Amino acid sequence: MLATLTFDDGNTFQYEELYPILEKYGLKATFYLVTGTISEEGRITWREVADLHKHRNEIGSHTHTHVNLTSISDEVLDFELRTSLNKLKLYNVETLAYPYGRFDQRVVRFTMKYYKAGRGTFTPSEFHTKTDKMFRFNLCSEEERYKLKAIDMEFTFPPRTPIMCFPTSKFKSIITEMLERNIHKDIWIIFTFHGLPTLKERSLLMPKKISGPNFLTSALRRIYGMYKGKRRIKDYKRKFDWLCERLNVLPIKTVTVSEAIRYLHERKAHNAQFLQR
Repeated sequence: MLATLTFDDGNTFQYEELYPILEKYGLKATFYLVTGTISEEGRITWREVADLHKHRNEIGSHTHTHVNLTSISDEVLDFELRTSLNKLKLYNVETLAYPYGRFDQRVVRFTMKYYKAGRGTFTPSEFHTKTDKMFRFNLCSEEERYKLKAIDMEFTFPPRTPIMCFPTSKFKSIITEMLERNIHKDIWIIFTFHGLPTLKERSLLMPKKISGPNFLTSALRRIYGMYKGKRRIKDYKRKFDWLCERLNVLPIKTVTVSEAIRYLHERKAHNAQFLQR
């Protein structure tokens, strides 16, 4: 069983709050960045990208402007993939995360020109259904590397309740079932995270001045909003820490996307040599 942690969009929260937890457990992850927004407000900076890469995390492409690749022309599609790759050329980018998790055969064909793998996301109906109560994952097959799908930890479960917002006991039960039921199977589980607004970002979204007849009500709402934000961040980090701890303890091969692709390629080559003997 392979497991991979991926982060989409390059939000500040990922670097400031979740990256230290990866370091705590000695885990690596794949960070998929939208190159047109790097260093903008609420996004990872170029200095932070370099730091992630220096500590052996994979830097991947999430296109240049985060457009739905299935709805644009061939020319724009090629521009999105090529521009992002060029801007990240210092980081040996090999894999792409399709914006919104969407791709089709045309998108795959263009992706093959520039990248060694492409990753989308499972829809709620694909990942978990009421009829079979089964989880669905990627097969450990090199042939599927442009049609990989991740479990979106913020948007997967029906009725659109983020997994990361479940009560802690339910969250742990779901993850335990995912990992322990499949630990000896030939599958590849990919998790993807977006994260939350940081407290600084939350404060910027609130009115800078509070005045008028509703001063007290507005002030209390501001205080409650910040308090609620702190609680959400603490809860999110606690769950992410627990997941990393389980991946670190269980006999699971936790790798980046590009490492998994290389592993599957080498395994396929080894099996081919064995069959020729």
